[in-house]
Amino acid sequence: MTKPLKIYSIAELANCSNAQSHILGNKILLLEGQLPLPKDRSAASFAFESLVFVVCTAGRLRLNMDSTAIVMREGNLLALMPRQVIQMAESEGFEGKYLFLSKEILSHSLVKMNSFVSIANKLHNKPLNHLGTEQHVFFTSILDLIRQTLHNRNSHKEEMIIHVLQTLFYFVDDLLSEKAESNGKPSRANTICRNFLLLVSDHHKKEHTVKFYAEKLCLSPKHLALTVKNVMGESALKIINDFIILQAKSQLRYTDKTIQEIGYELNFSTQSFFGKYFKQHTGMSPGEYRSLDNQAALQTEAERED
Repeated sequence: MTKPLKIYSIAELANCSNAQSHILGNKILLLEGQLPLPKDRSAASFAFESLVFVVCTAGRLRLNMDSTAIVMREGNLLALMPRQVIQMAESEGFEGKYLFLSKEILSHSLVKMNSFVSIANKLHNKPLNHLGTEQHVFFTSILDLIRQTLHNRNSHKEEMIIHVLQTLFYFVDDLLSEKAESNGKPSRANTICRNFLLLVSDHHKKEHTVKFYAEKLCLSPKHLALTVKNVMGESALKIINDFIILQAKSQLRYTDKTIQEIGYELNFSTQSFFGKYFKQHTGMSPGEYRSLDNQAALQTEAERED
């Protein structure tokens, strides 16, 4: 019988790590040393629930990601997407620095970064990149700043980290853009996807249909949908919905606007329609999401006072 794919949460990784861990709830984990997996791990394949950045500081590591062979050496930066299937092949004294980011912290950090979906697409297409000396210093400095912030006992810890993560993703975007320019002109399909993402980032508050974006790109909806699916691995409609939901979560968490006001701002004709849409994509109502977030904030505050 085929064993189910093991998917590791941030909490599991923190518990099984021999190295000192730097953690914020189940949202962020920063580690150094060997890959933090349980020694009794029996599954041949596994995945992480979170987005993971790994920078190699020593040795060599060979692994398979979605059946694609990857070899990491010193100075390499690897991005592992959430739930991406990994198979370990060989480690030769490999050590690294690891940053695990939950979907929740990503949604709060990157909702204002219109280019994030584009960055994620670039990382999916080219997960392994080499860092030059200055790039390596800058990236590890960002990790050090996250570590220092995680150990601070201040009332704005998470907000500070959110801004640091935005800096990290801008750095990654610049790195990937430099690599793309050195590799020549992008393909027609990649250009379509890039322009689609730019349009969605500009218009998602008002325009929710694939048809609108296809018309703006002078394409048929079917052509756009197939191109986006082939290049990005997700449907065009899902990408549009992701932008809308991230915007809604950000408004619910960081503003005092009513649910009705947020729904109108996102071009939903009624609060009821917005509520049904939000619950369909998140599993909870807008009110439940806001309430849970407030409870989490109160719990964090209580932990600081203790």
